Amino acid sequence: NSVIGTLISKCCSPGSDKHSIEWLNANSGAGELYDCDYNKISSNSFYRAADLLIDNKDKIEQHLYNKTKQIFKYDETITLYDLTNTYFEGQATNITKAARGRSKEKRSDAKIITLAVVLGADGFVKNSKIFKGNVSEPSTLQEMISDLKTVPTKDNNNKTLFTTNTNSIVIMDAGISSQENIDYLKDNGYEYLVVSRKRDKQYDDSKATDVKVDKDDNSIVRAQRVEIKAEDGTIEEIELYCHSKTRKLKEDSMQNRVQTKFIESIEYLNDGLTKPKRMKKYDKVLQKVGALKSDNSTISKYYDIIVKKDPNSLNA
Repeated sequence: NSVIGTLISKCCSPGSDKHSIEWLNANSGAGELYDCDYNKISSNSFYRAADLLIDNKDKIEQHLYNKTKQIFKYDETITLYDLTNTYFEGQATNITKAARGRSKEKRSDAKIITLAVVLGADGFVKNSKIFKGNVSEPSTLQEMISDLKTVPTKDNNNKTLFTTNTNSIVIMDAGISSQENIDYLKDNGYEYLVVSRKRDKQYDDSKATDVKVDKDDNSIVRAQRVEIKAEDGTIEEIELYCHSKTRKLKEDSMQNRVQTKFIESIEYLNDGLTKPKRMKKYDKVLQKVGALKSDNSTISKYYDIIVKKDPNSLNA
């Protein structure tokens, strides 16, 4: 009953084990459905149930995965992989995987953990794993999908069989698709679909084809197929460049705003050098310029900012 209650509460009202107990006692009618009074079950029983579930997580996930394949008889053609993170309300001092990191919920004041999930296109989870909160997202991929090559399944006699999975297409976003991960997928025979991290685009409008045309000329979307070939002439990769006039106008507008703000900040700093109560120390000016360049890295790389120290200045 403690295990069932824990599962129900985690699904319906996610929270700590303490929260689960309070929710089952005060807000849920789950116990009435299977004749269980949760007010009479000790909190230690719930804590032990949660520990039991996490200790057997891999076995539970594998059983559920095999069961859903047996029931729904779906084919594995697409494998989706992504990560998210969540934060702890308390200090989490005794949780080894809790660490400061980039919180997707903007909770920079709290420690977080990272959850990685591999699932099929039908939405059924294949496996999951909890990583440290400050883990590098690209570094998690190989550990998560290394077991996709051989997939354990059950036959009609409930006997475990290991079948080779060679048709999966791994789909990742740009945050995970490092060159190291792409090389790993190639070496292990996986096909993949990723958002490219390349900054040097080979888009040629004369070789592109319209894939979406609306009445509004700015809504045209064009695509260009680029084949990357190996030395022997075989196609090693296929890149698809998409160009949208609407997106281009939006990006140009955003870049112009950032550029204008950066130039105004530099000019404001420069003008202050001739004013009596403004910052004039050479090292402080260098620090300010460095901070501005760091905050506007997408634009500042196109500018050379030279700070010359006045040899006659009395300021250090």
